[in-house]
Amino acid sequence: DLEPRYLSSDKIANWMWPLDEANIKNIEKGSVVLVEGVFDALAYIKSGVPALCTFGKNLSRSQLKLLQAHGVKELYLSYDADAHEDIRKAADRVGHLFHTHIIELTPLPENPKADPGDVLAGTVDKSWLLESLEGAIDTRTSEYWNWKLRKELGEE
Repeated sequence: DLEPRYLSSDKIANWMWPLDEANIKNIEKGSVVLVEGVFDALAYIKSGVPALCTFGKNLSRSQLKLLQAHGVKELYLSYDADAHEDIRKAADRVGHLFHTHIIELTPLPENPKADPGDVLAGTVDKSWLLESLEGAIDTRTSEYWNWKLRKELGEE
């Protein structure tokens, strides 16, 4: 009896959002943050950072080809704070295609599960998002292996 909140398709994995002219120009500079949802992408974009929503945590071949077609060389993965296993899988899968970084979203005392969408909503300051980006973990360094081990052992 309710109107659907979201409309989707089985082929959503072939797309990313937004692919408008301005965002594509920014992405073609070679770097982009990938996020799960539309609001997360908007938060990064409004903070001056090129971003794309992948509509979930899995990256399809079509999405990877789209990134390559637009000259992306460097990826930043910014998924929800509790998605470290999905981030690891994605980073390991695409590390040979792109210079990959993991953005670990620092828990906030007043909002331990803060995500980029909270910045868009105005409940979290954008400095938190930009600091998380600055502290991104390069998957080509030992810091990445330390991060993986900490997550596997359940340490924060």
